[in-house]
Amino acid sequence: MDTIEGSINKIKELYDSGLTIKQVARSIHKRASFVTHIIDALGIKRDKAKFKLGYTPWNKIDKESIPPMEEPYEGMLVHGFQIGKASKSQKRQWFKWVICPKCGKGRWRTKYDKKKRPKSPTNTCHKCATSIKGADSTSWKGGITKDHVGYVMIKISDGNFFSPMANGKGYIREHRLIMAKHLGRCLHRWELVHHKNHIKDDNRLENLQLISDSRHNQITILEMRISYLEKLLSKHSIPFNH
Repeated sequence: MDTIEGSINKIKELYDSGLTIKQVARSIHKRASFVTHIIDALGIKRDKAKFKLGYTPWNKIDKESIPPMEEPYEGMLVHGFQIGKASKSQKRQWFKWVICPKCGKGRWRTKYDKKKRPKSPTNTCHKCATSIKGADSTSWKGGITKDHVGYVMIKISDGNFFSPMANGKGYIREHRLIMAKHLGRCLHRWELVHHKNHIKDDNRLENLQLISDSRHNQITILEMRISYLEKLLSKHSIPFNH
């Protein structure tokens, strides 16, 4: 009984000290609904406008008391409405003046960008950030990616022997590069590299076959037909040899 009375007195004491219901619940390791029930049972009027200690809500800030904008300096913090932000959310946000380390130009960015994107060079302006290519870019994935149809793409340098096979961005499909290295020459545009098992990212040399464009179409149609017939035989439980 003493424990229950002690918990009730503790809740009342903490809530009267200025803590919110959630903060009281964390302090005594209880659910917020439990604290709310106790406060209501004690007949204490809940203050719905109560905020965390040390926090001034937006509607309580005296906008007139805020001094006019001065010349921005590195690290300067202002509210969004002071720099002409129009939306409700941006008006309330804090913005920080940062200097781009590459071009030296200043810009406003939200104060918490670095927490949301720790790997992003947030102090670098958009123009300078997008001009960073290759291994220095934050989006660099080791020079290996996949195209829209599922083929593995490999990034090669301009001076590479196989660079004539690359596209405008310097990427070559991995299966073509492996076949070219095996043959010791660049492949012609009309030469195709066929995946025997039809798995586009299985680029083992034993799974690749160099053929012409017309031959590739014939092989694809034939293999699709064989696959269809095998499924048909399996469906009707007819034995067959692979």
